[in-house]
Amino acid sequence: MSGFDLILEKVPTKLQLKKILSESFDITEGNIYISDDIEDAPLSGDNELWCITYEKEGDFLLLCEFFVGETSQKNPPNIITKKICYLLNSKALIDDGRISPYSWLMILPDGSEQLIELDPDEMNNER
Repeated sequence: MSGFDLILEKVPTKLQLKKILSESFDITEGNIYISDDIEDAPLSGDNELWCITYEKEGDFLLLCEFFVGETSQKNPPNIITKKICYLLNSKALIDDGRISPYSWLMILPDGSEQLIELDPDEMNNER
């Protein structure tokens, strides 16, 4: 399994999120498992995508941790995130691949990208 994290500006319902993830990852909805806790692991080995969600405070409200089957992640995280942002009409943050934990890439609904620096104090307060 591989994976990545993204933080969404909006909090969709689980049903909306599953539909958007299905379209963005090109995986059937039946093979996507969404949970609110890492302890709530999928029971079936048929799942191609496991998404753990955590609601946050601040400007970006939903952390999504994706665990993807090796054959299921056909595109890099930034391309998948662009699809999610477009479908949700929402911004999202993803890791920019740099060493700094405060440097992130913000993806806008139109697919454009902006490198941003997060406030360390806000991050320490889970925002």
